[in-house]
Amino acid sequence: RALDSKGNYVGVFDVDGSKNLFLTTPKITSVSNINGGVKIKWNKLGGASGYRVYRKEGNSDWTSVGTAEGTTFVDKKAVSGKTYTYTVRCLDAKGNLASGYNSGKSIKYVKAPIITKYVNTATGTKITWTKCAGAAKYRISFINSKGKWQKLAVVSSTSFTHEKLTTGKTYTYAVRCLDSKGNLVFGVKGELISVGKRFRINDASGKELA
Repeated sequence: RALDSKGNYVGVFDVDGSKNLFLTTPKITSVSNINGGVKIKWNKLGGASGYRVYRKEGNSDWTSVGTAEGTTFVDKKAVSGKTYTYTVRCLDAKGNLASGYNSGKSIKYVKAPIITKYVNTATGTKITWTKCAGAAKYRISFINSKGKWQKLAVVSSTSFTHEKLTTGKTYTYAVRCLDSKGNLVFGVKGELISVGKRFRINDASGKELA
């Protein structure tokens, strides 16, 4: 209501008042590299009809990268080798911003290697994959006779030859990126950042197969 210079009411007021939905800032619980982008998770807030996700590089301004109804979002436009900071804001039922934002969480995105070629040689199989910006090295694994992933090697190049193989046996491989300290480049345990490919060893002819 309006007041005059003496503090007296001088006008009418809306008896219904004006309503505002207050929501606290969502807290990001994890950011992780997955196959296809950066996965962001945050806590659920009652009263929020949705969430808007923002990212930035260094000291640049925040940029919206998308919205979500739930509490997860995958940034599929992230560029391998770049470091991003993410934050999340709540939306009301009309799609308006209903909360503030915080400093967020950061991650260096490294995309998943893609196995591109297998070559049967006289000694085994040469595996080749794509180079990933931001990766210091690569870990090559295969599924062993017990049905579990087993590490073959860690290399800095984009190829490796698996030797002492059994003729006629099918092998499944996967390649993962490592950082400069030798750590796997993903944030959540159990989320592989590469998809294995199956390959059948026919003979030692050296024939190149797609």
